[in-house]
Amino acid sequence: MNVAWLLLWAAAISTSAINAQADVVPSSSITGSAQDNGPFEFATMAELVLPEGYPLEEHTVETKDGYLLSVYRMRAGRLPDHKLQHADKPVVLLQHALLDCSASWVNNGPEASLGYILADAGFDVWMPNVRGNTFSRKHTHWSPSDQEFWAFSWDEMAAYDLPASIDFILAATGAASLGYVGHSQGTTMGFAALSSQPDLAQKVNVAIMLAPVTFLGHITSQPVEAMARMQTDRMFEKLGTKEFLPQRRAASDLYGRMCSETPTFCLQAIEAICGYNDANINSTRLPLYLTYTPAGTSVQNMVHWAQGVRRKVDDTPKFAKYDYGKDCFDTFGSARPCNQDMYGSEEVPVYNLKDIRTPVAIFSGGEDLLSDSRDINALTDALPKDYIAQVLIEQSYEHLDFVWGMDAHILIYPSVKRLLTQYSNQTVAQQ
Repeated sequence: MNVAWLLLWAAAISTSAINAQADVVPSSSITGSAQDNGPFEFATMAELVLPEGYPLEEHTVETKDGYLLSVYRMRAGRLPDHKLQHADKPVVLLQHALLDCSASWVNNGPEASLGYILADAGFDVWMPNVRGNTFSRKHTHWSPSDQEFWAFSWDEMAAYDLPASIDFILAATGAASLGYVGHSQGTTMGFAALSSQPDLAQKVNVAIMLAPVTFLGHITSQPVEAMARMQTDRMFEKLGTKEFLPQRRAASDLYGRMCSETPTFCLQAIEAICGYNDANINSTRLPLYLTYTPAGTSVQNMVHWAQGVRRKVDDTPKFAKYDYGKDCFDTFGSARPCNQDMYGSEEVPVYNLKDIRTPVAIFSGGEDLLSDSRDINALTDALPKDYIAQVLIEQSYEHLDFVWGMDAHILIYPSVKRLLTQYSNQTVAQQ
């Protein structure tokens, strides 16, 4: 296990040290279809979805701070069994995890992937990608080779990416609200946005959180905890590395080949990071999974996660924004971002989950290394009781089982579909 992790970590360092090259896209050239991803366009959503007989649309959504997000839509189930008309269909947004992309909602085939299952059930399915991942590497002013492009964490995803995606989807469909399903970091973004943006919360009829991550005080993932304790994230910052674990053809081919020839290597690496249920992961699909994942993020985002692991103040859990630090000048006397400049205070603001006014459902795994049961208890304690729609703990589940698990379509997705239908119907009845 240790050797596998070191190899994976070495791959992370070597690939993130390479400067990505991509053209800046002027805002005037934004259209309703996804932009060319240049050297990153080698594992597309179309390659996953279209051969299965499902319709797929690509849209580009511009955020208020200029990022261009690729958002994919399946507005019908498998053709020709389902019609393309989308009038009055319930709308659902599926938001992926850290270092992941929209492919995780469709990479287990039509019978076992949540995206396909919801499309076949009559939902209008939308799958956005956050800034900086494989499918969202464009900006109106910056290129991925610019440091400014990577100055973000999940704070900005919650503040800009999620509102832009939701507003675009509602405008395109004419729906008054949508259902939200997040996995891992997708839940983090959701909780941050819903607790801090009341107007946005009114546009979400239910938030279904799979393997939710807010408080990290009891994380048991040894590599992630070690990275935080050893402050490896700060080493990356000092080295000037801004991109973390990007997806590239060479790396993907390497991971895919190793997983195909030595599946144990991949399983051990996954086990070290976030855990896996070996009886519930189809090892023959690992090369496919690792063609799309890891999908990359910013070092600043990884720093934010490491801060969450380190943050233990009087044993009180904190769901806090990015900590820029109290020093407003670097060692050379040059100005640098600091909490006082960013927040008007030296203290880091926290998200108040008690402010959420959207029904929330929690689906957690009893064996999840990244989302420990004690942190889940802290999360449910922090939420307003009247807005907790359901809490389901699947004792055998680990972090990735909610998207990669072979039996998620039996144990988890029926409840997800029922909740989405229930709250969509309630919204229609109230109109």
